[in-house]
Amino acid sequence: MQEVLIDRIIVNWSMATLLASRLFLYRGQAFCATVPFFALKEAALPCEVMSWSLVLCLLHGSPCTYCTTVVPPQNILQGYNGSFYCTVVPPKQQLRIEEAPVQGQINNQQDLDNIASSLGVRWDIITNTKETSRYEVEVTLSNPSSSTVTLINDAWRLHFYSIYMVEPDLLGSLGHTSIVLPGQQLTVTHVHGSHFYLAPTREFIDLRPGRNRKIKFKIQNWSVARTDSMPNWYLTYSNLLPRVISATRGEGLRFVGDRTRVEQVKRYDYDTYMPLTPQDRFERYHMEDVPTDSKIRLVPKPLMSSVTGDAAAPREVKLDQTWTISYPDALFNEAEYLRDSLNIQFTLVADSAVSDTVSSTGTKVVRLDTGPVTFTADELKNVIGDSGDAYILTVNVETQRISIVGQQASGVFYGVVSLVSLTGRNSSVPEYSITDAPRFEYRGFMLDIARNFHSSREISTLIEVMAMYKLNKLHLHVTDDEGWRLQIAALPELTQIGATQCHDMLETRCLLPELGGDPQQTTEFLSGAEYRSLLELARKRHITIIPEIDMPGHARAAIKSMESRMANRPGSQNMLLTEPGDTSRYLSNQMFSDNALNPCLESAYNFIEIVLDELINLHSQAGQPLEIFHFGGDEVARGAWDNSTACQALRDSGSVPHGSVKAYFVQRVAELAQAKGLSVAAWEDGLMRGSRTPFNRTQYPVNDVFAYCWSNVVDWDALSKTYTLANSGYKVVMTHASHLYFDHPYEPDPEERGYYWATRFTDTLKSFSYNAAQFYDNVKTRLSGKLVTLDERCPTQKQCPALSAPQNIVGMQSTLFSETSRTEAQLQNQVFPRLLAFAERAWHKAEWEEMSDGVEKERKLASDWTKFAQTVSEREFDRLQLLDIHYRIPTPAARLQNGILEVTTEFPGLDVLYSLNNGVTWDTVRPGLRINPQTENILLRTSSKDGNRFSRPVVMSTAPIIRQATQDTLAYIGDNLQVTLTVMDNYAQYGDEFFLGKLQLKNSGDRDIPPGNWRIYFSTLKMFEPEVLLQDKLFENKDVALSLEHIQGPLISLGPSASFTGLRAGREIVMNFKGEGYSVSADDFLPNWYVSAPGLNPHDILSTADEKAFVAPYTGARAHTRTKDDQYGPWSPDWILHFFPSAELSPQNTPPREKYFLFRTGEISESSSPEAYRIQVHAGAQIVEVTSRSDVGAFRAVMTIVHLALKSMPNGSLPECNIVDWPRFDVRAFYLDTARFFMPKTSVFRVLDTMALYKLNQLHFHLSDDESWRLEIPPFPELTKIGSNRCRDLDERGCLLDTLASTKSKQDGQFYTLSEYLEILTYAQRRHIEVIPEFDMPGHARASIRSMLARWQMLSDNGQRMNADQYLLHELVDSTRFTTPQYYTENVVNPCLQSTYTFIRDLYASVRAIYGTASLTLPGLHLGGDDIPEDAWANSTSCQSWLQQGRHLKAYFAETAAQQVSDSQLGLWEDLLFSKDRPRVPIEKQVYLFILLMLLLLLLSLMFLLFLRSQFPNTDVIADVYHSVPEWGSLWRPFTLANAGYKVIMAPASHVFFDHPQEPDPVEGGNVWAARYIDTFKTFSFMPYRYYDNAKTSLSGVDITRDLICQKDNSDCPGLQLPQNIIGLKGVMRTLRIRSEEEFDFQVYPRLLALAERAWHKAPWEDIEEQDQRETGLTSDWAKFAARLGAGDLALLDKLGVLYRLPPPGVRLEDNRLVTNVEFPGLKVQYQIQGKMSQSTWLELTESVTFEDHKQILLRTVSPDGARASRTVKISTRKNQPDAAVSLAGSRMGVLLLAVLVGVAVCWDRR
Repeated sequence: MQEVLIDRIIVNWSMATLLASRLFLYRGQAFCATVPFFALKEAALPCEVMSWSLVLCLLHGSPCTYCTTVVPPQNILQGYNGSFYCTVVPPKQQLRIEEAPVQGQINNQQDLDNIASSLGVRWDIITNTKETSRYEVEVTLSNPSSSTVTLINDAWRLHFYSIYMVEPDLLGSLGHTSIVLPGQQLTVTHVHGSHFYLAPTREFIDLRPGRNRKIKFKIQNWSVARTDSMPNWYLTYSNLLPRVISATRGEGLRFVGDRTRVEQVKRYDYDTYMPLTPQDRFERYHMEDVPTDSKIRLVPKPLMSSVTGDAAAPREVKLDQTWTISYPDALFNEAEYLRDSLNIQFTLVADSAVSDTVSSTGTKVVRLDTGPVTFTADELKNVIGDSGDAYILTVNVETQRISIVGQQASGVFYGVVSLVSLTGRNSSVPEYSITDAPRFEYRGFMLDIARNFHSSREISTLIEVMAMYKLNKLHLHVTDDEGWRLQIAALPELTQIGATQCHDMLETRCLLPELGGDPQQTTEFLSGAEYRSLLELARKRHITIIPEIDMPGHARAAIKSMESRMANRPGSQNMLLTEPGDTSRYLSNQMFSDNALNPCLESAYNFIEIVLDELINLHSQAGQPLEIFHFGGDEVARGAWDNSTACQALRDSGSVPHGSVKAYFVQRVAELAQAKGLSVAAWEDGLMRGSRTPFNRTQYPVNDVFAYCWSNVVDWDALSKTYTLANSGYKVVMTHASHLYFDHPYEPDPEERGYYWATRFTDTLKSFSYNAAQFYDNVKTRLSGKLVTLDERCPTQKQCPALSAPQNIVGMQSTLFSETSRTEAQLQNQVFPRLLAFAERAWHKAEWEEMSDGVEKERKLASDWTKFAQTVSEREFDRLQLLDIHYRIPTPAARLQNGILEVTTEFPGLDVLYSLNNGVTWDTVRPGLRINPQTENILLRTSSKDGNRFSRPVVMSTAPIIRQATQDTLAYIGDNLQVTLTVMDNYAQYGDEFFLGKLQLKNSGDRDIPPGNWRIYFSTLKMFEPEVLLQDKLFENKDVALSLEHIQGPLISLGPSASFTGLRAGREIVMNFKGEGYSVSADDFLPNWYVSAPGLNPHDILSTADEKAFVAPYTGARAHTRTKDDQYGPWSPDWILHFFPSAELSPQNTPPREKYFLFRTGEISESSSPEAYRIQVHAGAQIVEVTSRSDVGAFRAVMTIVHLALKSMPNGSLPECNIVDWPRFDVRAFYLDTARFFMPKTSVFRVLDTMALYKLNQLHFHLSDDESWRLEIPPFPELTKIGSNRCRDLDERGCLLDTLASTKSKQDGQFYTLSEYLEILTYAQRRHIEVIPEFDMPGHARASIRSMLARWQMLSDNGQRMNADQYLLHELVDSTRFTTPQYYTENVVNPCLQSTYTFIRDLYASVRAIYGTASLTLPGLHLGGDDIPEDAWANSTSCQSWLQQGRHLKAYFAETAAQQVSDSQLGLWEDLLFSKDRPRVPIEKQVYLFILLMLLLLLLSLMFLLFLRSQFPNTDVIADVYHSVPEWGSLWRPFTLANAGYKVIMAPASHVFFDHPQEPDPVEGGNVWAARYIDTFKTFSFMPYRYYDNAKTSLSGVDITRDLICQKDNSDCPGLQLPQNIIGLKGVMRTLRIRSEEEFDFQVYPRLLALAERAWHKAPWEDIEEQDQRETGLTSDWAKFAARLGAGDLALLDKLGVLYRLPPPGVRLEDNRLVTNVEFPGLKVQYQIQGKMSQSTWLELTESVTFEDHKQILLRTVSPDGARASRTVKISTRKNQPDAAVSLAGSRMGVLLLAVLVGVAVCWDRR
């Protein structure tokens, strides 16, 4: 029984019966407190059903955080609503609750057996390419519903294996062995090596029957092969016996998920390797018709051979039992081998038994003999002439004699081997002669039996095959960290412990299993007798066995064995291999931290000597004396002996050469070996200091030191080792991993077995092509597969030294480490047929090896390979089958040619089978097989020669292949693709529905852009080909073989179709497209395009870094204007001159400085507003007197004083004046959208400063939208973890897809932390600005929807199913199809889910708490509500019943959301307050009657459209009204809402949406949906109480009148009955198009100042009824305002660092002079004469400057501080040149005629 201390008890009465069995009774008083509803689906039970003496603890949920007033038990049923109840127990009154056994938990061995047999396990690789050297794993544990056991938070452990470090940033490198997986209630512990286990924390949520749990973590490096995952995971529980989880048992690895996605099969983004398709293999292995002599071609190929007669049909001798083998007595072994190999009962006749007649003259005789074998000088270049392995074989048909003469017995043996190989199935031998010798004396194979043991029988088979192919050295790797596999009689612990694996965490009786080992105890090793038998067999086959005892690294098995010996035999000779108390910290490549024998201990050499003596004895007994002691020496971890006191003492004594403990160890071992007459051998890194410096060979007294060189990876700068060691006197055995390590896969395919650290694949062809003659030529690629040039491979002699001692290259060795080879079949599959190719290279030096790289060398190699491959297929596979060798059957290669299926394999001649029914039936592919064109996929497999085994099946797609792109291709495209986008025609080609655009893609580099699956991603606010893309279909342009696809929101992609053949260097593709609507703004097309491909990292397309760089200038009326009737076009300089005449500025007198300020609290008789104030400046008395009735009024006065003082800087003086002032509106707001474009807090501070200076008092803070969530909300970490984390991952793993092209390759991750937001609130509060946060919904909610979906997924994965649904905002499956104006298809929260309102409620509570932290009251919450598609929930299952009842879901959402924030002011956009939008109708003169009819119908239906104000419980509901476009027929909305009791803030899009352009010019940029342009004057001219009079033109610029909109009796324009409900004016800045703060300022300022003017001050002209008089008053007022901006306010903005828009100047040529003006008089104009002045030279334009004819003049407006300038305008001084824009301007002159300005009044009485 466990005891659990708790300080909070959460009671869920619906779980009462479930939990009652878990807890004993608590005898005491209990209380319940209601908690907000958590959307629990189970029906709750009332409290009365339970005894109050019973306290239940909810173990399946997060702690209760919303407890309210404690309710006495007797009153609990009052107001019961099915909620949770909880009681909070203060810490001092902690309850001690004894936990009772849970029914079904593990209580005994049977329970553990049951859960082990039923538990489902799945291991999935999520991605390798997201992070460098990290891959993400998801482990799914499934407890089936049939299970009887529940996993709870107790003592179970789940042991598993990983070949790389789990969570490497936390484990291993930091010295931690165990960590908690964040948020997953599990710990992961690294035991050692590949052995890990998972264990539950106290918070672990029960894994009950029918439930599953997903566990996610990262692992070091990558995993692209199924066999990276090891089988035999097992469960333990306390002292019960461990049990393997059945789902993970065996070699099928069924629990390992398939790897099909690019990011699963690539190691990193720049990995060029992909799984081969049948077509890829066909390209690699297809052979032309090369003449072959496979019938008489031997493997390995002899030096010289010849056949008598026709090679295709040579003469033959037939061997049978009538033949005799004649031999000297010393060659009995070879004669016996010949007889047994051919299985013919030859008569064996030894020379000692007969006369010479048989041996010299008899027929049907095979004569074996020794004798000299001679070679020419040229032949000796390719062989070892004096090798005992040389032989001559002669077959004579005439004499019926076969002669084999060997230089020694081994030569005779290899002659016999050749004869056996030549003998056909019918025992016939072609008439043939061979003179042969090996190129290398050492031809070896290394087998690792330490990691996974392989028996003496398996090794015996291997020896037989090695002999068949003339290999003569078997290097047995018998010890390693994972096992000691050779009996040493004097040290029995080595096999008792070191060869035994079992589950013993202390490892006192065995080693823990590694690499997929079974926890059931097994002991596997070669006994002394077995080893001697192997030696004897090897001796007969002329093979030397070289045992390797790996040390000082890789010695863990020995270390643990000797620790056990010393513990159990305390009085015996000291055999400790590590120093007690050594605190050295290290981690080996295989993740062991205790595997290094300490070379500084004398006991280590006692141990080595005992082992060495035993080896010598075993070899001597078997008649094969030990000649070489291989001590390994490799992969000693850094830091292994850093803190060893014994080693420090040796260093201090000077006994350690060069301070290297490893060098000292080699020296001591060499001395031991020398004393016993042995040479020594080691892996290359055991003999070197660093990568280029060998230890001094002369220090070692032995005859030879063999260096086994394996590292030839160019990425590691390791190519120099081989020749450096040879040149230093070491005998080098080349065993290079890239070609000769058979533990690597045959193909770069996840289904191929093996590690791939040295190369992604090694097929037989690659091993065959190994070039021992020119070692550096083997390095063709990097690890990634990228080709390596000669300069990259060998940049200097240092990297690639020349071979000066070729005699020291003594041989070659192929290698198999057995980490993934657990069975004999797996071992043989990995070794064969690659061993045959290796044998060819080790014995025979090919002609092509010494050739220079080029076509001829490749041709020779191809020809040589073809003959070899055909020989292997036709003959050698049969020979291997006779020995029951499970050689790898090559996967099939295939292609379709004109409908005909052509097949081959790596080894031609093997049958290929096909299936068209997914493997149900198979047929052999025959020549001419035609495939039905309708067939999509063909399943193929290769058959073994005997038809009993098959290759793995592969799928061949008949569709055109689109190749996988490489990271290098993406980089090239990004750097070299020039993109140009041109808007050609907005209306002539397609009418008003679409515009015609042109996209040009030019390859400006020097390489071709290949076809592939790369795609270019870009964001556009004008959808391309909308008729197709918005239907979720792919648009294909067959003319250019490119396709378009809509991804999400504004993001679309462009990429090659299957028929795309590439883009040649210097060429371009031109693609015309249809765009939605029209485009008259260059920033309709967003910058930062990028190119990507599945599994790869995106690369920016540099030519699109700025829209000004890739969007071509809009030229011609069809590009400038939206429709044929559009009156707007770019303003010419001459038109600007007419539009903004110059103003005369009156001089300002500088008054004396003030001495002090006097602040008074008092009444302002003119106004009751708390913001009213009076300022009196007494110049004579040097006093500034301020009177206000509140601190906010005083602050407004201070801002006025600061404003005036800043304008007169540097002296900062104030003129004598009297100011009385108060605002017209209580709310003067600015809407700041940081969801699209994030602004850091310092930038927000700057906005607040400007707002305060201009008396704006409310910041509408738009913090969420489709694109991002920008505020940290503690209960919802996913909102910022996911919602603010923009990325370019189409799968949106842990992030949100960047649809606005803002991230530039990196994830965004920008949001306001709690502390930052509190700073913003405090900063605003000090400036008397309230901050209203907006969280947009139900539309514009994609960021929150995706974030809560991620939360759901995480909690579901962790087993918290009760909590997972708590905040879901969208149904998991909803087939509703809609598209928003921003092209999103999944951005609307579901109003029919209770969890939606739980989210709103808890969001509101959290935000309110944030404000409380700042000692502020939340002034209100804005829930957005705009842009809601009417059919957003059409197919929602949750909404069906309400839809069938006719319930209006938008209304339901508004009402129910309001209830969640009922004690707060609620803000909404107007859209959410009406049942539907009115039709948007174009207003043109010819359709006036239609419009009037529509307006009449609209008026009649108002009562049915507007939601009743009484439906909202909030004190105030604020309606933000932006509809001001006459065509929309909704101008009635603001007054209607006000009259209905809503508080209205006007935000008319046509006047105050600052995301619209300030001129009707494409270069200005901005939205144009509400107006073609909104300049500062237009904002300034807005009249809140004359709402209908603001509509002066249609969207296309056609003049309209109020009568047209409202009818003469105003019946369509309701009057304002409750003016007090119009409470404010708001400027809006949506940042969809914004990419920088400079762009933000450009759009906002100075229009924000005009908004502030209108929001604070009601101008007299607004009340004038007669339009002409009103226009005159407006003109005069504007003139003063514009002059104030030019004379002072813009300079003030300069001081604040605001990068406002500078208007380009107006200009006209008059008598060789340029007459200019600007929108804001007082700004200076500069000029530049093109072609005459440098581009950096600009001069101020004055009246005295004249210009010659025929000049091009550039002009610009300059900011008051001279730091910035407007965009330039150009004018020609050529006389009588018409300007097309002047005539256009003429039609606009009636819009505004400016009066003569009367001067600037800096100080005035406002009332």
